[in-house]
Amino acid sequence: PTPVLSLADIRWGEDGNRPVFSAETLTLEIATGPLLKGEIQIIDASLEAGRLDLRYDKAGGLALLGGLAPDSGAHAVAVERFALKRSTVLIEDETSGGGMIFTGLDLELQAGALQGPGRISGRGALDGRPVDVRLSTSAPEADASLRLVYGGRLQPINIDLIPSWSTVDERLQNAPWYTVDIDGNGTPEHY
Repeated sequence: PTPVLSLADIRWGEDGNRPVFSAETLTLEIATGPLLKGEIQIIDASLEAGRLDLRYDKAGGLALLGGLAPDSGAHAVAVERFALKRSTVLIEDETSGGGMIFTGLDLELQAGALQGPGRISGRGALDGRPVDVRLSTSAPEADASLRLVYGGRLQPINIDLIPSWSTVDERLQNAPWYTVDIDGNGTPEHY
């Protein structure tokens, strides 16, 4: 048997008069072997009705509003499976003064550590438009590529104008690191 931690009505951090992170429920199943060695390995986790506020700073880095120290230990927490249901993510951009809001998120996350590498996939809405969400990182560094796509700063690649596109390995033709279903029609655009 593995220990299960269940929490309800969670609030963390503060930005003005609202929490940086909140959720109705969070359930974590934690592996006992690594725990005995002082490590945290989450086997299965579920978060319902969460809200997370993030900010792109002027240097292009992604940070939690309210802050999370780099030495917070996030590199020492492994996550095998994390289901996010009916949740919201607000991203503010200090440089442009704009932002975006993802609502109705139903996502599955997997990460070797909280800082990455990891994968996220699922569905939700961006500023009210349905979108498929697919993101993967290969290193625990901030990557602004989705901010650029959703911020309208990049043009999609017209693959019809690439004569040799059909000869590209099928695994690469719709690779998640440069395809995004920005308009929610089920066909990912290439960036």
